[in-house]
Amino acid sequence: MEDGKLDIGLIGKPDNQKNINFFPLQEIEDIFVATHDYLCNLQIRGVNRQHILQSSTLMLLDKENITRQYIDSYFEKNHILLHNVIEVSNLDLLIEMTKTSLGVGCVIRDFIKTELQTGALLEIPLKHPIHKREIGFAYSKNIKISKSLKHFIDFCRIENEDPPS
Repeated sequence: MEDGKLDIGLIGKPDNQKNINFFPLQEIEDIFVATHDYLCNLQIRGVNRQHILQSSTLMLLDKENITRQYIDSYFEKNHILLHNVIEVSNLDLLIEMTKTSLGVGCVIRDFIKTELQTGALLEIPLKHPIHKREIGFAYSKNIKISKSLKHFIDFCRIENEDPPS
């Protein structure tokens, strides 16, 4: 959007909204997950629950991603030092890699509901939970809004409103 290549984007709510209009859609929750086998392997190596993140191979989105920046801020605030990180450019790939026991993945809870219900992935309890955040559509304040973009924004507003009682 900053380069004028996109009219609208579905993004996590940025801290700085100076040049964009942000229309929130819903809250999301970032969590850390792993397979039972991976967690058992850590336990065999003597890793206790409080040090899972520091002792694991962590799979995170790349540093340019707003989700990764949010998670990096969480690590910094909670003084969590990382040792082994695999950067992935795509959340679907990150989820699949986590399901193959390559490490601990940082994912969005809503994207892995089935895996959590079936036990294919297990949530790692955190001493300090990650705060939920908003996602929504963003578009530049510096562009002339096309008719189609205006129609889309109006549609989203109507769909997101509470139903009449």
